[in-house]
Amino acid sequence: MTHQDRAWGRVKRLLKETSLDSKTTPRAVFYSLYKNAIFSYRFLLGHKKTIQNVIYENENLIQDLVKNNTPIVAMSIHQGPFEILHRTLCRYHHKVFLLTNPFPSSALTEALKKIRSHAHLEELSPDHTGEVLKKLIREKGILAMLVDQAKSAKGNLVSLCHKDYNLFLRLPIKANQMGAAIITFRTFSIKDQVIVRFEKIYSPKTEENIITEGFSKEMESWIEEHPEQWTWNYHKNFKVDDYGV
Repeated sequence: MTHQDRAWGRVKRLLKETSLDSKTTPRAVFYSLYKNAIFSYRFLLGHKKTIQNVIYENENLIQDLVKNNTPIVAMSIHQGPFEILHRTLCRYHHKVFLLTNPFPSSALTEALKKIRSHAHLEELSPDHTGEVLKKLIREKGILAMLVDQAKSAKGNLVSLCHKDYNLFLRLPIKANQMGAAIITFRTFSIKDQVIVRFEKIYSPKTEENIITEGFSKEMESWIEEHPEQWTWNYHKNFKVDDYGV
């Protein structure tokens, strides 16, 4: 009751405005957030039973790109146990670059950095995008990105669930024009299992509008399929700033 005008109220309002309140509820959304977070951290910490409950689908899509030494941008959204996405990419033994923003709490930031750490993973600040792009192309690596949220970046205005929304695709598109392929993938949970599914490839130098329109449609279908598992509570969702136009 004390959060009707904050996170809980925000989720309730957005579900109604996008007509997805018939498919899920704020209670289901927050339950999924906690459940998927716990699953993520158990997975990252090497909990055997948790690892055994992850199913990978369409891996051949990314395996073919890796085999051909193609630089890759692996692109997803904050849905399901999304913290396991970057660890999934470490399965392919190429350098993985992960862009993350720090939390207000330095202790929490350091704790998550430790949990996320892996021999094939390099975690970097979004302030280092120029350096990351050069490394990605030169080392034929993989750039891991969640493009539905950003703290201080210019967005790409799209229509999502019949509302204006900012997707942060400028960096992936820049990498694509420099010779990287984009592969979209996602994660979602079904009972005690988690699915990591690779979805679609955008070849190097694909036209910008094809990537923007294509991914917005993918994201919309992902949310409609599992609306309770997306981060509706994020305070900037569907807030289109001037820089997004």
